[in-house]
Amino acid sequence: MPPQRIRNGFDDSRSEASSTRDKQPVYTGISKGRRNGASTLAGSNLKDVINAQTTPMGQQEDAAIDWPSFDTSVLHAYRHVHRLNTPSAFISPYNQRMLTRPGIGQHSPTMARHRARRRISKNALALAVRKDFNAAIVIESDLITSFLYAVTNQDKNFRMRFEPSQTK
Repeated sequence: MPPQRIRNGFDDSRSEASSTRDKQPVYTGISKGRRNGASTLAGSNLKDVINAQTTPMGQQEDAAIDWPSFDTSVLHAYRHVHRLNTPSAFISPYNQRMLTRPGIGQHSPTMARHRARRRISKNALALAVRKDFNAAIVIESDLITSFLYAVTNQDKNFRMRFEPSQTK
């Protein structure tokens, strides 16, 4: 006679107060065709294995852009070109300290303006630029064609913009 099958599901012998798994089924049996969880933990993440082989010692794995290290003028230029709905940042940390203090700084025109147009810190501007940069969808073919068009027509735009004045 075959052995009795262990039923999966809710066990009535436990009290409801001590139950931590309300909606998860209880599996108590030998699973067929599956590996043991302990044997799959070591080296199971293929990404970690590949990164361990390809990254040299001492280098960081993350090669992301460090936006706060950029100059404020670069962040302002990005904000202007991409028309971000973010106010401009303070030019220096000293200006930020002086204008955000209570007293005369709060009543200056820079800080008394509407909340949406007040200046923000450089880190907040860098965060807005990073979010916009990461959210940008880049289509390679469009990018290549626009770059080639800009390179081939660069001289034509220069000539059209700075035409010599005609003498009378």
